[in-house]
Amino acid sequence: MNKRTLSSFIAGLTTVIILSACASTKRDPSYGSYDKITLEKRNDLTQVCMTEPSRNIRLNLNDNEIKEAFKNSLKRKNIKTKFFSNNEIPESCKYVLLYSFAGRSSVMKKGKLTLQERTEEGNNILGQVVYINSRGDVRRKSYEIGFKGQIDEMIDELFKNY
Repeated sequence: MNKRTLSSFIAGLTTVIILSACASTKRDPSYGSYDKITLEKRNDLTQVCMTEPSRNIRLNLNDNEIKEAFKNSLKRKNIKTKFFSNNEIPESCKYVLLYSFAGRSSVMKKGKLTLQERTEEGNNILGQVVYINSRGDVRRKSYEIGFKGQIDEMIDELFKNY
């Protein structure tokens, strides 16, 4: 094989690998961009503990609106929600749902949910979803469904096996 043929082969192989990687990402443009760690169904996961919303959240929503969005969305999956203040989640809470989001007005531009299991060895990440509301149809849809709809989509993606 001469140098030119080898170079062409390597360039072609590199292109195939890059295109395969791009095609395999789990992004649905109708929902926003999602990167995820799939959560497997657990029979004992009937309640999650969460911290009270903090003022670090850059959205024009009050704490009760944020808490109600999570409570109602998780209730559809038969999961109860307990909120605790000042990051003081008791050791008795086996499953902790961490969240962060930022946006404008009452619509999330970026969001992340991480479900952790507390064990004696430490915290294990069981599932995670990252939402990115970039532009175009996704942005228009996010304004139509609002914050509650965005939380529903993230919870549905994180707990899709429930």
